[in-house]
This record gives sequence, C-alpha cells and structure tokens, in this order.
Amino acid sequence: MSQQLPSTVWQKYDTYDLDVDPKQEDRAVQFKLSTFSRPHMRSFYISTFSFFMAFACWFSFAPLVAEGTVKKDLQLTADDISNANIAALSSTVIARLILGPLCDAFGARIVMAGLLFFGAIPTFFQGLVQDAQGLAICRFFVGFLGATFVANQAWSSTMFGKNVVGRANATSAGWGNLGGGVTHIIMVGLYEGYKKIMSTEEAWRVSFIVPAAIVMLCSFATFLFADDCPKGNYNELIKNHAMVRKSSKKSAESAVKSPNSWILALHYGCSFGVELIVFNVSTSYFVNTFGMKLPKAALVSAAFGFFNIFSRPGGGWLSDTMNQKFGAGSTGMRGRLIVHFILMLCSGCMLLAFSFQNDSLGGSIACLIAFAIAMQAVNGSTYSIVPYVAPEATGAVSGMAGAGGNVGAVCWSLIFRFGPAPNLCFRILSYIILGAACTAPLISIRGYDTLFTKAKDEMAAIDVDGMDGKRAAPQAERI
Repeated sequence: MSQQLPSTVWQKYDTYDLDVDPKQEDRAVQFKLSTFSRPHMRSFYISTFSFFMAFACWFSFAPLVAEGTVKKDLQLTADDISNANIAALSSTVIARLILGPLCDAFGARIVMAGLLFFGAIPTFFQGLVQDAQGLAICRFFVGFLGATFVANQAWSSTMFGKNVVGRANATSAGWGNLGGGVTHIIMVGLYEGYKKIMSTEEAWRVSFIVPAAIVMLCSFATFLFADDCPKGNYNELIKNHAMVRKSSKKSAESAVKSPNSWILALHYGCSFGVELIVFNVSTSYFVNTFGMKLPKAALVSAAFGFFNIFSRPGGGWLSDTMNQKFGAGSTGMRGRLIVHFILMLCSGCMLLAFSFQNDSLGGSIACLIAFAIAMQAVNGSTYSIVPYVAPEATGAVSGMAGAGGNVGAVCWSLIFRFGPAPNLCFRILSYIILGAACTAPLISIRGYDTLFTKAKDEMAAIDVDGMDGKRAAPQAERI
C-alpha cells in the first residue's frame, strides 16, 4: 500500500538570511561564514563544533597513554593498547553503516544529538577503568562518536544546495577533524594542570570529565537550537503533512545497490584511511630513519593535521568551482570528477615521492606536506560527490563512504605491521592510491556526465534534493 503524498507545503520559516533554492527544498545557495542565522548556518556551526568535540573525545586517550603514566597504572602492554585502538575503530565502522540510513529516516540532527549523548558516557568512564579489558570496552563504545562524521555530512548536504555543497561539507568536516589533533593539546593541558594539585593517576582520570561534559552540552545544544532541514524538523513536517518519513531500510538498500557508493568508499579508504595511517606512523618513521628527537617528530607529524583548516575545504571549493565552470547541472559533474581524479593522482604521486626520500629529511617533509594537502583535498572532493549518488539516501551513502575510510585504515595498518621496511610500505600505499584513482572514470551517476562520457539518461532527481524530476508531487515530499 503506497503512502499518501503530502498535501501541504508547511514550513517553519517564512524567510531566510541566506539565498535559497525552492527547487532544492530551500537549501542555501550561499555559504556565509559570517552569520550564525537559523536554520542553515546555525546548523552548520553546531554540527561542526559537535563533530570537533566528538573527535576530540574519540582520540582523547592516546595523548595520555603517550605520557606513560596511564600505561604504568593500568599495566598495559603494546598489544593491549593496539586492541583498544582496534576496538574504537571497529565500532566506528559499525556505527557509520547503521546510523547513515537513520539520518535519512529521522534526520541527522537527532542522530548527532543521540550519538553525542551516548558517547559522553563512556568518555567519562574512561577515567574509571582498572585494566586492559575495561579499557577495550570503554574504547569500543567511545568509538561510536566517530560516526558523528556521517551525521555531520548528511546534515550539511540537507542544508546546502548543489552549487555550494562541496565547500560546505568539506569545511565542516575539515574543521571538525581538527578535534583529533587539538585533543593532544586539550588532554595534555588538563593532565598537566590537574597534576599540580593531585597525584598523577588521579590527574589523568579526572581529565576525561571536561571533554565528556562538553560533548554532553553539545548534545543538548544540537537537539534544542538547530533544525533537521531548512523547512524545520522532520517531526513537525510530518505532523503538518508536509513530508513522509523515509524508510531507513530502503535508504540502505539504495546505497548498497549503487556501484558509485562502493567506489567512493574505496576512494575514502584511500584518502582518509591512508591519511590516518601515514600520520600515525610518521612520528616513529622520522625518529628511526632520521634520528629526530621524539617531541620534535611528534610535533612535525601533528602539524599536518592542522592543514585540514584549509586543505579539505579547498578540495570542496575546487569541486564546486569546476562544477560551475562545466556548466553545473548534468555537465557539472565532469568538473567535480576531474578535480577528484587529479587530486587522487597527486596524493599518490607525492606519497610515492616521499617513499624515496629516506635519505633526505628536508625532501621527506616537503613531500609529506604536499601529500597531506592533496590527500585532505581528496577527502573534500569525495564528499562533494556523495550527495549526488542516491539523493534519497544521502545519509546511507555518507555512512558507506565513511566506513570505507575506517576499513581502509585497518587494512593499511596491517601492511605496516606485517610488511617490509616503512619506506616500502609507503610505496605500496602509493600504488594502491594510484590504482584506486583509476576507478574514477567508473563513477556514473544517472543524469550526469562521467569523467569521459556524456550523460546517457535523464536525471532521476533534481541534483541533491532527491525529488523525482518527472513526478508532479509537492516540493515538501522529499526532505
């Protein structure tokens, strides 16, 4: 039995601070960082900061383990720490796959708020663990915070139109990713401060209270002060017969059945997944290969994470710009794919060059800088394409691509664990990236040009809003 179509076009807001496109369900066609107006930019900033703090909590344990006190107090072995990290990573993969379709059904705002509330609890309990088993359990549940990335990207795709969705998604994700690097400053700073007034063990245990409390506050702010979509919250729209709720099952099926989802998951595994591993092992690589002091090597490696301030947004901006240069609409996708393809090739080539610089510290750092900028830009260009794949299932596609990043990180870590010398492992990774880049021509979205061919079919949807182009249904049907 088919669902009754919405009979009204009720919406929460009569006017917006940003210019919007009614054909895209009032998505903003402007991206103005200078305003905090509701619904578009308010949701952008709340989502970005919440994602930032979620990542800070997700990576909060590593800086304290590096201090050595935690390892001694809990009597942890290297395998115990590795198992805890794997637990946190594996739960993120599961959560991203499950929660992506839920974003389509219930709205990314609700999913984000729920994740933050849930994730704050095990973050706090990290300060109460007594052994390796307890740590692994806590890290597993803290890992769910990594899925806030999916909610962040799905939410941004719901708020911003096709001409700016690349830079909006990339800026939100890039700035949010900084939480993983800033947490080193936050956690070490808290630990050093508390250590002056209490024992070292009490200091590291108490340090988790602050990030847990901030994430909990972010949960309430997300729920109370933001909107699911430009026209309001899903429950309000459903109550006023302005939309029908999507099926999370159908959303997941749409994503899984699309070859494009799998290709983009591969690409994100070869961008974000590689980025995670390269910068995780680069500290020890600089120490062992060039004899750098550990603090200096760690500082050099950590600095690359801060490139996300501009490099990931830059990838989104380039994608949007080329989309416009190629005429937007069905032809604009070729511009996005060209940017994506070239950036992947550049990142693979720079990592390949880096693998040959094991006798030159300056050359290594230069190549790694170029790699970091290109690779983070690939992250941005990937999620500039995601909203087009299955417009009715953007959350599910975001979840698949995001999970691909984490699965890739696990796979690439095995290369360094069981493979040859580090520089050869970097070389293997570069070949994998270059091979993955060659699959870019296979991305074929209905109604849009591919990298080398013209669009063969009519658009099934009006770009990113998911409305059937041939169907005379009210605009509010698809949110």
